[in-house]
Amino acid sequence: LPDDVFAKLGRALHRVLDPTARYLCYSAAMVTLLMSLFMVVDLVSRLVFNSPLSGMIELQTFMLVFMAFFSIAYTMLKNQHVAVDLITSALSAPVNSSLQSVFSIWGIFLFGSMSWLSTSRAVEAFNKDEFSDIIQMPYWVLYAVCAIGTLLLALAILTSLLTHLSGLIQHQKKGPRFAL
Repeated sequence: LPDDVFAKLGRALHRVLDPTARYLCYSAAMVTLLMSLFMVVDLVSRLVFNSPLSGMIELQTFMLVFMAFFSIAYTMLKNQHVAVDLITSALSAPVNSSLQSVFSIWGIFLFGSMSWLSTSRAVEAFNKDEFSDIIQMPYWVLYAVCAIGTLLLALAILTSLLTHLSGLIQHQKKGPRFAL
C-alpha cells in the first residue's frame, strides 16, 4: 500500500465514511423493499376492492428520493458506479490519474454545491412549514436526505481524488514520464 500523505488521508476518510454510507445504503434497500410492498398493496386495493389507496404515488415518489440519495455514496466508495472508459483505458496511468483527479475535483464542487443548496432549501422548507399535498410529509426531510446524500457523495469523491493524487505521486517516484 502507498504510504504518502494522500493515500493515508484517503484510507482514513474511507474508514470513516464506509460504515455511514453502508448503513444508509442498507436503509435505501429497505425503502426499496417497502416501496415494492406498497405497490402490491395498492395494486390489490385497486383490483380487488376497486379503491386505490390515497397518496401512494406521492409516497412512492418520496421513497425514490431516499433510495437514490442514500445509496450513491456507498456506490462511489465501492467504485461500483457506471463508467464508460473507452478513451481513458487507452491512456497511460499518469494521464488517467490526472484526468480522474480533474473529474474528481469537479464532482466534489458539483455535489458539494448540491449539498449546500439542499441544506439551505431544507432550512427554508422547515421555517415555512412546507408539507406535501396528500400525505402531509414535510418537504424539509426530503431536502435533508438530498443534502446528506450529496455531502457523503462529495466526501466519497474526495477519497477517490486522494487515491488518484497518491497514484500520481507513485508514478512521479518511478520517473516523470507523462506520455500518452
